[in-house]
Amino acid sequence: MAPRLLFRKFEIFAVQRHQEQQAKEAVRQLPQEKLSGDEEKLISEIVSNFAMDLPILDESKIEQTDRQVQLDARRLPTRLVFNRSRRVPVDGTEITIHIPFEGDPAMFDVAPSQRDLNPPVGDIDEANKEILLTYETADASSPIKASYERTLEAIRRHLEWLRAAASQTDGLKQVVRAEIAKRKLTAQAHAKVVDSLGLPRRPPKVS
Repeated sequence: MAPRLLFRKFEIFAVQRHQEQQAKEAVRQLPQEKLSGDEEKLISEIVSNFAMDLPILDESKIEQTDRQVQLDARRLPTRLVFNRSRRVPVDGTEITIHIPFEGDPAMFDVAPSQRDLNPPVGDIDEANKEILLTYETADASSPIKASYERTLEAIRRHLEWLRAAASQTDGLKQVVRAEIAKRKLTAQAHAKVVDSLGLPRRPPKVS
């Protein structure tokens, strides 16, 4: 995995429109008998199925892994290299911070409507549900802790900005309610046409 800008790939508004389309399709696929039950309960069920599952960080279980590595001195701000045409190997340390979370990993690619110019950078291990922050240094005094804490704070901030949008489900409820009403009207029109003939209905074939 390669580090990437987090909270930048998809706009929150596009995600919300996609949710609405998914919810509409779910209503269209409902068995007709489901539409005759408690409508508010049905709306709540559908909305809960398509609401954003925003990640929650488990900061009590943050851990680190480390290993000794060979680094290229040209990439180190504390090393002065005059000949930059070839790799200059130096002994160094690689540290990875593992931040566990619960929720949908895809949300780390969603840009909130409110944002700053310095989005956090990291990897997302979807299988293990962890954010990975990796640092390399050949200097024991390197400010890794300060960098990690700044990134963690930026992640918290972006999640809070997303939380404000994720908590607003009124628009999604309205979309679902309108689609249910549309299906009920269609069913009523169908029944009116069928009943107008006054003929007995043949039972549908059982496949």
